[in-house]
Amino acid sequence: MDFFILLGELAELDGESVEVQRTEQPECLLRAACRAAPGIPLRAAAEAVRREWCVNLRYSFFETHRLRSGDDEVLEFVTQIGPDALFVTGRVDVLPSRP
Repeated sequence: MDFFILLGELAELDGESVEVQRTEQPECLLRAACRAAPGIPLRAAAEAVRREWCVNLRYSFFETHRLRSGDDEVLEFVTQIGPDALFVTGRVDVLPSRP
């Protein structure tokens, strides 16, 4: 729910394009996708997602992430709430704005 709400509020993203789903795959338990807002460069949209991840979406105990570039931008992550506690793996695909 946090991903859906927080990504949807970013000015660099088209809020209506945000999709979030849970999966059964341990290497990617959460998968999200979104599009850059019209007029926003793809890299700027991806950096906004990365900032939101670092400030509001990750767990404070542990996190690691990487932002991969290509035809789209992909933020891959792992975060853990505490020692021997809940963890989440996932990715956010940031796509170019619609023409």
